[in-house]
Amino acid sequence: MSRHSLGSAAIWLAAAYPVALLVLSLQQVLMPQRNGLLAIGQLLAPHLFLAALLLMPLVLIGRPPRIRRSPGVLRLALAVLVVVGLVRFVPGMVSLPASESSDATQVSVMSWNRQALDGPPTEALLAVLRASGSDVIAIQELRIDDAARIETDTTLAARYPYRVLQPHGGTFGMGLLSAYPIVEEGWREGA
Repeated sequence: MSRHSLGSAAIWLAAAYPVALLVLSLQQVLMPQRNGLLAIGQLLAPHLFLAALLLMPLVLIGRPPRIRRSPGVLRLALAVLVVVGLVRFVPGMVSLPASESSDATQVSVMSWNRQALDGPPTEALLAVLRASGSDVIAIQELRIDDAARIETDTTLAARYPYRVLQPHGGTFGMGLLSAYPIVEEGWREGA
């Protein structure tokens, strides 16, 4: 094989990477996956796009006189890839402060992993819940005795009239205390 055909084959092979990324990106936008190899591709997509930038020196050094059209294919594929990458990933990387409206409701949320097996006693849990300034409190690993005490505590009942308590003897209990109505609830064990 001559140097001309080797150089041309290398350029075409290099152009295959951005083209494959463009096809993968199209698949991810039209048919996103939640599991499997393609889902891992969605997680790695920004990094795969950045790796394509390693091909830029091939575009920038110019083309050898014997290789005619193949560097143009690589240039075009990389140019399209850069545009698609900017459109796809830059908005997710730029975080602008949200504009606050004067009528926006401020909600304070607290989450606490109770550590059911070796956490503090129930009285300490109740003290923290009473002292919290939060509007909504999520409690992980809620024990049965904790839930019973929360239900009978008048201070918590006045502050958090809406609640969902799913206690458990081990680490699977969950609880939600809210100053606002809970519109919908669901429970799925072992998920």
